[in-house]
Amino acid sequence: FYKNNVKNYNLDLIFGSGKARLEQWNIQLKNWTAFNAPHISAYQLTVEPKTILANRVKNRLYHPPNEEILAEFFIQTHHTLTQAGYHHYEISNYAKPGFEASHNAAYWRSEAYIGLGPSAHSFNGISSRRVNLPGVASYIKNAATQVYLHENEVLNENELFNEKILTRLRTRAGLQWEEIRINFGTQALNNLKEALVKWKSYLEYDEPGVRLNLRGMLISDAICRDLFRT
Repeated sequence: FYKNNVKNYNLDLIFGSGKARLEQWNIQLKNWTAFNAPHISAYQLTVEPKTILANRVKNRLYHPPNEEILAEFFIQTHHTLTQAGYHHYEISNYAKPGFEASHNAAYWRSEAYIGLGPSAHSFNGISSRRVNLPGVASYIKNAATQVYLHENEVLNENELFNEKILTRLRTRAGLQWEEIRINFGTQALNNLKEALVKWKSYLEYDEPGVRLNLRGMLISDAICRDLFRT
């Protein structure tokens, strides 16, 4: 990177494989921060359904760490990277000032984006999402006639509300009261504030809105599910 004068790049790290103890992970983190990379993504290993790893877990050939251990890794990652000057601006993402990911921010802010290629997703920034055909061969075959659309989904108000909750609470910017009021109405905002009361020890409030604290990030999925509208 230094040789080619690349100044903006990201390091992708994954924890939770069970192959490294917490002390070893922390040493690795400190080694990576020595690169002074402008952006670091630190993801927890996820066992996806219908994968080789999921099959190994099912057959007890692989034993993923429990939630308590994974929480320790997450918290240690936060402390080590923030002490090294990184801003923890999204659950899995850390950046030096001015190097937050602009591409992913479009997803978190519900902005319009275009996906090109097989299985790529696009969003019009309002309520419509498009999914391209899966598979390289079928995509190329149909792209010449522009018949590459696999699915077009129009989100209803509840789905838009739920996505807003899910994406905004992933970020340190959090949920903004005025945005909820403008998009979903005063009653929806009041209902949301009432629903958040039970989670207050996992939240940080200010005048514009609310965000998850570090403890809240550990159970973000549970909090979001509780706030969803059906």
